[in-house]
Amino acid sequence: MIRLLVAGMSGQLGHGLAGVLADAADAADAAGLVRLTRVVARAHPAGRGPAGGGPDGGGPDGGGRVVPGDVRQPGWGLGADALADLSDVGVVVNLAAETNWAAAQQALFTANTVGAVEGLNLARRLQEAHGRRVAYIYASTVYVAGGRLGVVPETPLGPCRHRTVYEESKWLGEQALVEQWRPGDPPVLIARFAALVGDSVTGTTRRRNSLYLLAARWEELPLRMLPAMRDARVDALPRDVAARALLAAARRIAAGGTDAYDDGPAVVHVAGGQSAPTLRALLELARSQGPHRFRHMLRLVPTSAERILWLSQNPGRFYRPDEAWTNSLTGLRYVALDRVYETTRLRSLLPATDVPQVEPALLARILFGLPASPVAAELPGDPAMARFE
Repeated sequence: MIRLLVAGMSGQLGHGLAGVLADAADAADAAGLVRLTRVVARAHPAGRGPAGGGPDGGGPDGGGRVVPGDVRQPGWGLGADALADLSDVGVVVNLAAETNWAAAQQALFTANTVGAVEGLNLARRLQEAHGRRVAYIYASTVYVAGGRLGVVPETPLGPCRHRTVYEESKWLGEQALVEQWRPGDPPVLIARFAALVGDSVTGTTRRRNSLYLLAARWEELPLRMLPAMRDARVDALPRDVAARALLAAARRIAAGGTDAYDDGPAVVHVAGGQSAPTLRALLELARSQGPHRFRHMLRLVPTSAERILWLSQNPGRFYRPDEAWTNSLTGLRYVALDRVYETTRLRSLLPATDVPQVEPALLARILFGLPASPVAAELPGDPAMARFE
């Protein structure tokens, strides 16, 4: 059994993790759960903003102990007494983040960059206090790729002038972990997650991100035109699928030998990768599954990456959009660029059954709130037609 110390259980991935643990018949033996609550104070009112969600307090019942803390504080604000109570923790998991793309720069930096570093410091303290190996998993985002096109490798990335403030804050968190890691430190896994949508079975979602807004504003786009690169892909995963991959990675890193990750933090993409559907295919699936939901088909207008990146990075250049539209325009880059997130290292880390697989029809159904396709009933055979069989 491994014991996880998780920050950020009230977010989308946290809800997915809680659901996976609750549904697993052997959850008690597979992974114990200790969670931190109220770890990120939002920079906007509760429930406002498609990317930020509600207040980061409470969260789902993960079946574990509750340890108050704050990822923005040194060692996440945990004192000596708290450390003593966490002697059985094997993996520190940082899911806490400010994900509202329209949030203030300071809020993004303290939650996403400072929180990343302090998670490593906490893992160090736990390792030193209890004299045994404690691993650290930092949940980053595939969007640290910024304006990169083509294949995005599972390696640390360099500076990029096209990153948004949110992307930069997550990238700085990754860079700080790489630069501050020293031999003998806890093994570190930087898991870059693709966009997360609702549960693969129920469709339940913690928040409606920009992908959902594409569905909600299908009819509102000027002339129903959506600028995108010709072979743009939409890489997104149901939250429970991503959570299973996270849990499998935690098991693997906890079971690894003491010489694992001796070269520093490892990077993996928890994404669909090459199997992610193109934007065109996703839209066509949505229209075919819900013809009465969409009166008109969107027109994809081929354009350059430079124009998409500029528009999504400067939504308030000529007018002042509200927070929802700001996040929608920012999210344009996440569906309109032609790039593939490499998953080679992820596949080598996880069992084949836990490697995320993207089902385009399911993704379209979750995003656009479409009913499951009915299964055609089998008709009794007609002997008179036997000659045609």
